Amino acid sequence: MGPLEVRTAKLVQRTSKILIFLSILAVIHTILFEDFTTILRLSLNLVCMLVAYGLSRSNHLVLAKIILCLSPGVFSLLLPTLWGDVPEVHFFWFPLAAVAYSIFPYLFFDYVRERKLFFALVLFHLFLAIFIPVKMNSGKVLSETNLKILGSVSFITAYTIMYLLINLCVLALVSINKFYESHIEALNDSLEKTVSQRTSELMERNIQLNQYAYMNSHKVRGPLARIMGLLELLKEEKNPEEQKNIQHKLLEAAREMDVVVGEMNKKLNE
Repeated sequence: MGPLEVRTAKLVQRTSKILIFLSILAVIHTILFEDFTTILRLSLNLVCMLVAYGLSRSNHLVLAKIILCLSPGVFSLLLPTLWGDVPEVHFFWFPLAAVAYSIFPYLFFDYVRERKLFFALVLFHLFLAIFIPVKMNSGKVLSETNLKILGSVSFITAYTIMYLLINLCVLALVSINKFYESHIEALNDSLEKTVSQRTSELMERNIQLNQYAYMNSHKVRGPLARIMGLLELLKEEKNPEEQKNIQHKLLEAAREMDVVVGEMNKKLNE
């Protein structure tokens, strides 16, 4: 997996752990105070959270993200609404929860690379935000006052507008975050190229220095040693013919040394 997938997997695992903990608390509460159907729903939701966590650990990340996005809305909102198992105290909470759960796709999915799944899940939560008030109204489980409020077009419109505004704000934040991420990635790529180029230059310079050290210890020392030896002989020699011969050899050694110094300068200037 790439860095983005690894980061998403960690986010899925952490979110799963939090939801598992909350689901366990909810199941314990329902065992003490609620009926069997509520216990069943929340237990199924807990199982789905455990499955999502396991899938994220076994590299089935897409399936884990889908389960994590769908399970809370299905088991906490959709099923009790369909079964008519919605206490009146949840009059405002259920539509608000549908709006809150709609943020999950933005957390786990890349809306550019995974646009089909992303928009399908966003539309599913939009369906929940509209369907729940309508179903609660048709179910006749509310008091007359709340029924009038919930059944009004303005109430449903307000929740729809709130849903759209929240999603647009989250989408804007995600887009800004992606822009800065891409900018940082471009800077990192540029920095890596610069570092690679500088490293290559330093390696080339190191090779040149090694060649210089080799030439200094082998090619330069030879002519220099001969020049020093010939100069000592020249001091001791009295025969003019031998002096001329020594001077000729000195000139040859000096020329050889000049060639070596020229090669060294060429190497250093490359």
